[in-house]
Amino acid sequence: MQTRFAPPVRQGPSVRPRFGAGPEAGSYRVAGVAEGRIALFLMAVAVALIPFLKPSGPANIGPVDPFIALALAGSLLWIGTSAHRLRFPYVVGVGLFMVGGLLGALAGPAPDAGLLAIVQDVVLVAWCWAVANLSSNAGRLRVLLATWTYSSIVWAILHGVCGWLYVIYYAATRPSG
Repeated sequence: MQTRFAPPVRQGPSVRPRFGAGPEAGSYRVAGVAEGRIALFLMAVAVALIPFLKPSGPANIGPVDPFIALALAGSLLWIGTSAHRLRFPYVVGVGLFMVGGLLGALAGPAPDAGLLAIVQDVVLVAWCWAVANLSSNAGRLRVLLATWTYSSIVWAILHGVCGWLYVIYYAATRPSG
């Protein structure tokens, strides 16, 4: 007997019940979240802006970091609303490195800087896991690879053009002699 508040549970090895999976779930769903389109868009923007890692500010925060945070939030939203089976690559190796880094940071001469490095490692591991889980579908992987490829070509062209403009400017304004 099903009640109005208990969603039906589907049986299967990789299917888990979703939040709001009942008959009234259509009114609570946001278009594109469960399919991963919003997370994919945010991840693609973050991947395209990776060349903005420099200049870095306090705690090595770069201009791309807010976009990476948005991509992580979008990925968490997608994971929470889909029945996707999560994958955590490198969990044993990275976990051992992080435990070793944490012990070294706490025992070292500058524990504040060591703890900052641990927080940065946690963010990088979360970014790695978000990219790995989002790109587990061939279509989404194709979008991320195309974004990476085409944005790197655009950034290389812009870097070359700006470099030549700098050389021309430097040659024109340099005093002779």
